[in-house]
Amino acid sequence: MRIHCYQHAPFETPGIMLDWAARHGHSWTYTRLYEPDPEFPTTADFDWLLVLGGVMGVHEEDHYEWLKAEKAGIRQAIAAGRVVLGICLGPSC
Repeated sequence: MRIHCYQHAPFETPGIMLDWAARHGHSWTYTRLYEPDPEFPTTADFDWLLVLGGVMGVHEEDHYEWLKAEKAGIRQAIAAGRVVLGICLGPSC
């Protein structure tokens, strides 16, 4: 299985999920949103999408331009029937 991870901060990692994936022969790819010009995969590039936490809120698109593309990618993954697991993403208010 191919797992893709949206990572918002270098200190927010998949942790023990990496061990589980390795034991089961699954592969990982990342979109590291804290790096310049993050690239988003197409839904054909992964089977599961893991969305990690961060210090930003989901509505802070004016401060984090990539949030629009990220949310569009999540919607596309859901529409394509991919498994999507969101851990946390800042305050929503």
